Amino acid sequence: MIYFIIAAFIVMLDQIVKYFITLNMGPGVTAPLIPGIIRLTYHENTGAAFSFMSDMRWVLVGISGVVIILLVAGMIRYRDKLNPVGKLALAAVLGGAVSHLLDRAILGYVVDFFEFEFVRFAIFDVADCFITVGGIVFCIWYLLSSGKNDDLRKEFMLYGRRKAEAGPVKPDDDDRDGIQPEDDGGTDQT
Repeated sequence: MIYFIIAAFIVMLDQIVKYFITLNMGPGVTAPLIPGIIRLTYHENTGAAFSFMSDMRWVLVGISGVVIILLVAGMIRYRDKLNPVGKLALAAVLGGAVSHLLDRAILGYVVDFFEFEFVRFAIFDVADCFITVGGIVFCIWYLLSSGKNDDLRKEFMLYGRRKAEAGPVKPDDDDRDGIQPEDDGGTDQT
């Protein structure tokens, strides 16, 4: 599937950029990239976004592993329901997640290096860009597609599965229009 190749390309791109950053910069070193807009700042992030869950390496590895498995399973299971935009968005998220998993499992931290100069914001990397943009694009795609394709929304929300497992609802003779006959205590007045 081409979208898994795209995800692998994202992993390679992120890892190559991080390799060159670590060769040329050390912790705390900063250099302008686009003056006044963005600079390179080497940072070893032991947590998730905004250093959330710092120093919880194996918890983050486990969470990343579960997310990756769910993404791969979803991309395979819903391959016929996802259009190229949805598949590409999930491939971007998958590639970023796999790259972060590799960093955490091998190094114990994620190397972040992009930092905005004009606003106080987190330091981030190429994988973060793909995860964020892919996630936003997928959400927009889903909101626009689920309105047109009710089956897609039902599948993703597990609504269709529960209803299918329950089987079709057949009204009884006494249950016309959802109105239940009143119980008169067992006396028949006919």
